[in-house]
Amino acid sequence: MNRTDIDFYKRAAEILRRLRIGTLATAFRSAKPWNTPLLMERDAEFRFYWVSDRQSQHGWNVRQNKHVFLVFYDSTVGDGQGRRGGVCIRANAHELIEPVEIRRACLLRRQGSDYAQQFMDPAVRRVYRAIPLESKLRIELCSEESSECHETL
Repeated sequence: MNRTDIDFYKRAAEILRRLRIGTLATAFRSAKPWNTPLLMERDAEFRFYWVSDRQSQHGWNVRQNKHVFLVFYDSTVGDGQGRRGGVCIRANAHELIEPVEIRRACLLRRQGSDYAQQFMDPAVRRVYRAIPLESKLRIELCSEESSECHETL
């Protein structure tokens, strides 16, 4: 790993530490796209978790097609105020079914077992998890000095 890669990873980690709202892109089997902003948590292995209504379009799509795309973009940095950047992640997603996994995900939100109970069968709201496909995250960074964006895969 060269210095540029290390800088990209540091910036990506910084973005992911600060931002909890990302977008989830899904598609139905017929390839009709759907994009949803969500509040997400991540664990130490960069797996991402969110709560959604099982009957939502993205919930339905994930059950039919596990391939998703996550984007976390720092929209608070204006032009000329510093480096802008986003983290783009290809992942596989699924609805959590096992109570122990649901409880573990709820702990990321600093909520206990009682909180987790509301997302278990037969509840309509469920916890979902996205696991990145690549060991390296796709990172796009833009600098204030130029309009060029740099990418690492």
